[in-house]
Amino acid sequence: MAIPLTIVVDTASLPSGSGSTPGNPIQFGHDGAFMITDRVHCQGPNAVADLRIKGAASGDSLQIWSSSLSSQFLDEVFLYDFAHLSGAQVLDVNGLRPQIFQEVANVPVAGGPSHQPPTFKTETRSYPCTEIDVTNGGGTEAFLVRFVVYSQAQDGGRKVKGYYQWDPSITAV
Repeated sequence: MAIPLTIVVDTASLPSGSGSTPGNPIQFGHDGAFMITDRVHCQGPNAVADLRIKGAASGDSLQIWSSSLSSQFLDEVFLYDFAHLSGAQVLDVNGLRPQIFQEVANVPVAGGPSHQPPTFKTETRSYPCTEIDVTNGGGTEAFLVRFVVYSQAQDGGRKVKGYYQWDPSITAV
């Protein structure tokens, strides 16, 4: 079973990423990002750095989506590594599987009616995700999440804002 998990990063609160590299990311605190799962799998508060999930068993996988607070518009967040820090081995951090799903999406048409459901057109979009297997349905694992943040460049393109790491935990109950 795939369990949805979204990691949202407050990119405006991140320290300067100058000089950071994929192998030497900048560490930041628990208040700069949070994890969200569906109500079925959430045990306790949601949208926190230390998440308690229920119903996760060995053989299940987490489908991890990453996003900035602007939903990847102003800044883009892409996960590239997970590393075990301490505690139980809840996740197979060596078995990350980057995925890109191509799906048809509804996109609101600009200038639609006010206070009414928007008018939509459809277009194919790419949705990046990282899958990781659950190896142990019980215990707490602290781990490092490493990601790159891209921001808008002067030329209208994208530039690397920095490489970062965050140390949340997941408790599987």
